[in-house]
Amino acid sequence: MVTTRAAYIYQECSAESDLLDEALAKAQGEFKKVLRNREGPYGKFADLSAMEDATKPALAKYALSVRQTFVTHDDRSMTLVTRLSCKGQFCISAIPIPFFSNPQHTHSYCTYMARLGYSRVLCLSVDDASDGEDIPTEPAASNPGPDIDAIKGAFQTAATVERLEALWARVGELSLTKGQKAEVTKVFEQQMARLAKAAKKEAQNDSPK
Repeated sequence: MVTTRAAYIYQECSAESDLLDEALAKAQGEFKKVLRNREGPYGKFADLSAMEDATKPALAKYALSVRQTFVTHDDRSMTLVTRLSCKGQFCISAIPIPFFSNPQHTHSYCTYMARLGYSRVLCLSVDDASDGEDIPTEPAASNPGPDIDAIKGAFQTAATVERLEALWARVGELSLTKGQKAEVTKVFEQQMARLAKAAKKEAQNDSPK
């Protein structure tokens, strides 16, 4: 049985990682250039197939595998688990996926996070320029309107109240319909409540007993 140790929140790895680190270093030296092959509302980006095309030959050469799966939770949210393995050693990172009542929203969010998880576990630089988090003041000419899924995704991944408020200020500059405004407002308020609850809990834990 392989023992694990906690490395960070939402990440764990095998007790030893020397073989994994060596193989990954060699593979990274042979990764091909990741081509931005898709046009999104915020510019060109590399989809998951482009990342796989650029990395799979080197991964196979050095016995590295990348596996992505979903873990479901009682509140109907999920966690996207990305596992990088080599000869019994592994590193696991996980990205929380909130519950969406609309399956199209779920698919859109999971697709973006799958690219993010794959690129991060292999230390690819292609996704350093966000095409999902930052909200543009004006939509691209080819886009019929603001990307509501991207706005909600940005709200849900905001880690601080300050960041969430900054995103909300950007939203105020967009032309949204009444329905769209209600939709993003609901997600904003939910995330603000989560952050406030987390801050309160942290303050209680830090207070002297």
